Amino acid sequence: NAITVLGIELLCACQALDLRLPLAPGPATKAVHDLVREHAPTLMEDRVLAEDIAAAAHLISSGEVARRAEGVVGEL
Repeated sequence: NAITVLGIELLCACQALDLRLPLAPGPATKAVHDLVREHAPTLMEDRVLAEDIAAAAHLISSGEVARRAEGVVGEL
């Protein structure tokens, strides 16, 4: 399922941002990162990621990721 793959990509992007601290992302990226982290915490040790992947996929398919970004930059 393409949405699941996009959810995995979103989690990877958020993890990459976490590993680059203290560098800060742009405002829209930060808004989406914060949204994802409300549902899937930073990966600090091995764990099953099925729930995180499902949550990220739902955030995408529900349109919440786009709404959060648009809340910062305007309509996409």
